[in-house]
Amino acid sequence: MSLDPNPCTAVQPCSGLVQLFFCSPSSTMLTVRVLLLGFLQSAVALSAPTHVLVTGASGRLGQLVVEQLLQDPRFEPKAAVRNEKSAKKLRKSTEIGLDQIIIFDVAKDLRDNRPAGLEGCQHLVICTSAVPVISKLSLLMNLLKVPINFLLRKRLFDFRDLKFRWKGGQCPEIADYQGQVAQIDLAKDLGMQHIVLVSS
Repeated sequence: MSLDPNPCTAVQPCSGLVQLFFCSPSSTMLTVRVLLLGFLQSAVALSAPTHVLVTGASGRLGQLVVEQLLQDPRFEPKAAVRNEKSAKKLRKSTEIGLDQIIIFDVAKDLRDNRPAGLEGCQHLVICTSAVPVISKLSLLMNLLKVPINFLLRKRLFDFRDLKFRWKGGQCPEIADYQGQVAQIDLAKDLGMQHIVLVSS
């Protein structure tokens, strides 16, 4: 497996207050290490742990980022998850404390009010994304066609016939666009130094 030599692209707006890093998860662990190195550059002079907010923390990449931050005493992660079920899932898979988990929906809650517990966060890692799931009805219909397709000597199972829906009603426009814009606006309002946007 070849690693992407440059997994992140840094973008600095004219104001210079916020650095944005757009990362591809093609080489996940390399991406996580690059993120941490970027945070370390701004945290070198600080004796207290650097506070990093990770949104989408119960997802696959979000959990990896949280785990890496927990292992390094120079960081204190805050994990943002959508609901209590996601919080329980994150607690089972990592050693994060209850006081480090913040529950809010980035697509809904950030429009109306600011969630509590975000004070002091200096960096934001956005790992939120829309999650497609297979429609159970379309899967069942395709499985029922297998014997008929066998008799007709057709392809037994055509994956192109499967239908998908978006988990939790979070379609890409809501989760990947509106939610990410709201998170970036929140980070700017809180005066965060870095925003890392991980996209697939």
